Amino acid sequence: MNEILSPEETTGVSVQYDLCVFIGRFQPLHCGHESVLRMALQHATHALVLIGSANAPRSHRNPFTYEERVDMIFKTMGDSPQNIYCQGIEDSAYNDQQWVLDVQKAVDFCLDDIAESEGLSRAERQKMRVALIGHSKDHTSYYLSMFPAYDSVQAPNFKGLSSTQMRNSYFSNICDMWLLDCDGHREGDKTIDHLVSTPVRDFLIEFSKTPDYKHIRDEYDFIMNYKAQWASAPFPVTMVTTDAVVTQSGHILLVRRKGRPGRGTWALPGGYLKQEELIIDGMVRELVEETRIGVSKEELKKSIVGSRVFDEPHRDPRGRVITHAFRIDLPPRRTLLKITGKRTKVPPELADVEGADDAEVAKWWPLASVKREMMFSDHMDIIRAMLNSN
Repeated sequence: MNEILSPEETTGVSVQYDLCVFIGRFQPLHCGHESVLRMALQHATHALVLIGSANAPRSHRNPFTYEERVDMIFKTMGDSPQNIYCQGIEDSAYNDQQWVLDVQKAVDFCLDDIAESEGLSRAERQKMRVALIGHSKDHTSYYLSMFPAYDSVQAPNFKGLSSTQMRNSYFSNICDMWLLDCDGHREGDKTIDHLVSTPVRDFLIEFSKTPDYKHIRDEYDFIMNYKAQWASAPFPVTMVTTDAVVTQSGHILLVRRKGRPGRGTWALPGGYLKQEELIIDGMVRELVEETRIGVSKEELKKSIVGSRVFDEPHRDPRGRVITHAFRIDLPPRRTLLKITGKRTKVPPELADVEGADDAEVAKWWPLASVKREMMFSDHMDIIRAMLNSN
């Protein structure tokens, strides 16, 4: 398979596929996305929109929730919503195969639903044709080549629109000028009217009045000021940090961030490496400083069971930050009680912790209770990678 159709070849073409799949983050949905989605419905009877970074906490890079983005899509495509399916896809920064599997599962689920609603037989279901549609704009579009079982439809670039540039304007000091002019009127290309649909424009205007918008804008200002401090460096700055993935008795140790970026989200204990220390020593130092964990530094080092480097280029909004994560598996601490002459084991205790330094709170979380929407940056992906968990 993997037939590739160019934009020229798709002009005036009849429906070829049962399902056209469009993958993106849509932060926010703009006219370029709308153009691709309408093109998808020219080539297929149904379109599946896979919305990336689902369940991520709000940030400058992912300001809008999955539900808000679904609402943008259906209100923008109001004339054909019955042919559109939406499903969220979580990030999997360090496990491409898991992400591919999630996409394949979503496609199969959608095909099954279509087949059931149309009363297709099993044989007919197996013959359904799928295409992946998208625009190969840069390195972030590499996923278009990761699904050889699907055909590919290349979509044209629509006026060079960029969600990143739109977010930078939206969360900057030109936001008011960008949304409305000084008299409260909209004037063509001076505002967002030529970039997004009317429903998306109205949503962005209303969202700009919310506390969530103010929180993200304050973080964006912080990040811009932070980057400005490095503007005079003779070459791009790469920073090195450490993170500690500490587990004990089915729990993981997390801290709630006190400062920006990510204020209020939960994270692994960690921080910047000092010039004079080894990476392992920096990890232990940051762990102790932020959690005051009731375990000696020697015992922490003895309990290290693995380490790994995590270097996704966009993992930290402040710039290029490469972190070295260490897995520390502490043995259970059991107390022995004397009851009627017999020594009886009681449930395991967890090491004492207390938030300090850059951590507002330090807390042991049951592993099953840790969710992506509460976590800072790529820390959920780091946890999954270090614990070898899907």
